[in-house]
Amino acid sequence: MERSNNINRSIAIFLICSCGFFIWENYVVIKELNAKNSLFQLQKSQMERNDEKSNEISCGDVLQRLRDIDGMEILNFAGDGKGKIIVHVEIKGDKAEILSAFKKVESKKNFYSMDNIRMEQDKDKNIKAAADINFIP
Repeated sequence: MERSNNINRSIAIFLICSCGFFIWENYVVIKELNAKNSLFQLQKSQMERNDEKSNEISCGDVLQRLRDIDGMEILNFAGDGKGKIIVHVEIKGDKAEILSAFKKVESKKNFYSMDNIRMEQDKDKNIKAAADINFIP
């Protein structure tokens, strides 16, 4: 009887020690995973910040894109804190030239919309169109 008690006691001690060992190993693994996860989250946030910086557009980029359009004159240039750039332009020419210029503007990178389009006709049958062009990152 004492022998079976000793065996049972030995088995119980072994099981308790092995449970303690596995709990400790589980704690170590979870601690390592949390450390790696926090490092991963830090790297991810840094990459997102870098992506945001690379997605920003500058006034120079917009000016360079609009410079190659014939007959377009930039009257005013404004930007808000959110990265949106608004350009007030004036285009002179006939209907086909103005339509072509507006289509070229629409095809530019980061183009968002055109607002406040106004058209006037000169005495020489030339048309002068003014518009606010919005660019976003």
